[in-house]
Amino acid sequence: MKHLHPLWWLIIPVLLSACFHDSSDAASGNTIKLGVVTARFGNPISLPGQAATLAMEEINAAGGINGTPIELIIKDSACSSTITPGEVASLAASDAIVALVGPSCSSVGTVLIQDVLPVYNLPAVAITTTSPTLTSLDEDDLYYRLRLSDQVQTVSLLNELIADGVTRLGIIHRGGNDSFNIALAEGLAAQFSALDNKQTVVVVDYPEAALVEFSSEVDELFDAGTIDGIAIFGFATDSANVASSIATELTERAINLSDILGVYTNNLTRLDESLQISSALALLNGSKSVSSDALSNATAPNYAPWLTDFLQAFPGSEGQPEAYDAVYLISLAMLQGQVDGTNTVAQIRSTIKTNLRGVSGTNAAVDAVTINPGDFATAASTITAGGTVNYNGASGIIDFDEFGDVNYGDLSVIEASIVADKLEFNCLHLVRVFTQDNAIATEQNVCEP
Repeated sequence: MKHLHPLWWLIIPVLLSACFHDSSDAASGNTIKLGVVTARFGNPISLPGQAATLAMEEINAAGGINGTPIELIIKDSACSSTITPGEVASLAASDAIVALVGPSCSSVGTVLIQDVLPVYNLPAVAITTTSPTLTSLDEDDLYYRLRLSDQVQTVSLLNELIADGVTRLGIIHRGGNDSFNIALAEGLAAQFSALDNKQTVVVVDYPEAALVEFSSEVDELFDAGTIDGIAIFGFATDSANVASSIATELTERAINLSDILGVYTNNLTRLDESLQISSALALLNGSKSVSSDALSNATAPNYAPWLTDFLQAFPGSEGQPEAYDAVYLISLAMLQGQVDGTNTVAQIRSTIKTNLRGVSGTNAAVDAVTINPGDFATAASTITAGGTVNYNGASGIIDFDEFGDVNYGDLSVIEASIVADKLEFNCLHLVRVFTQDNAIATEQNVCEP
């Protein structure tokens, strides 16, 4: 039996959809369907699924989309850039979804933007995709996201390198299709080398599947010349083992640990999950990382009350407000475009695409009505009366820019230290990023106790 060419997962749904989009009602089965594709990690519904479900229930209780309820079809993407595109293509062609909530991984977003979303004119509101490369990749204005680009994260990390006096930087990172770690590495390399008397000596990548063996890549790192700072971009297991390989190489090359002024990584708090971390403890003592922090009132004033409502529906869980906001934004875009159960799938997708940026509040009219989480009935009555809405979400004050990005976020700069032969992590300071007077503002705060 012949195996299908890998591209068939794209071609077959296209053929199916050719006779589907223009003739079928979106309200097949009396619902308008949204796809939810996230990484569930064993949870039968997932945190994003729970938050999206809460939004769906509120919207349907308020009358749905002009009388037609919405329905969620939830899939587990496992953050796979090979599995998820086929899932989304199937949802678009066979299940007739009008928009996508997700994905949650940048590598998946990269493939969807290039190979799937344009095929179906399918708008997507991503949850936690943060790679800077996604900003300019979407040429069809179909991809929006509710997390701050990691470009800001690399700026914060750059400030730590400057403070530590690093002048010659070596970077090693997970490569392949991993656009998240690639973008972090490339962004930091470019920003560092742009400074006076600073040089990125070498940037080395290793395969996506690599978890343990990094001797050749670490050789390449040190063969390039003298370095006094090292940046490691990857995930927990591979980053920890890269650190172990670097520690071994320093010993073999008789390089004093004091010659390395700093080690920097995007995954510091999870490195101790690796069983092979012990050989790298001394190397990682004093290492630094910048990561997402809990939402603050400066960036997300609606989060705390939303979380209270969420925990009433899902006690003992943790909310992911981005998934909730994605469902709300997509539904508001349909309302603003006067969608009802008579529209075709193709018409609804185009309507969502046209209205998503507007309902987020971008260039909102002076008399636009502010809609907060839980206010869907108010939104419906406002739009029915001919008004416009400005949605301020649970995850932040959302105003999609020209690229479909948001410009708010909460970051923390942390440092590792050795305590009782284990790594402990201390917060150095917080970085808040938010929109102020139509510009991006940042502020540094002390760490909260």
